[in-house]
Amino acid sequence: MRPSVQAPAAVVMVRPHHFTVNTQTAQDNAFQAQMDVQDSDLSRRAYDEHTAAMAELERRGVRVHVFEGTDAATPDCVFPNNWFSTHAGGHVAIYPMKAA
Repeated sequence: MRPSVQAPAAVVMVRPHHFTVNTQTAQDNAFQAQMDVQDSDLSRRAYDEHTAAMAELERRGVRVHVFEGTDAATPDCVFPNNWFSTHAGGHVAIYPMKAA
């Protein structure tokens, strides 16, 4: 497959170890919903989904840089509070999120 200027050659991912609903951001985030699942089951499912996504990216030739989200105080660390993109010429764009 020919590389695309639009597709990244590498990504940064945060592996969730304590994933659960973040009460600070759930109030006004339509993508979050309280589930009838134990936190430990939700955390395991998020970890497994992350592992599968990472494997699929690598299978398709995308290099994955993984940071371990081991801090229980950041239950949704898989979604970094601020994210960034890198561009030709060494430019970096930072996109701040709403949560503190």
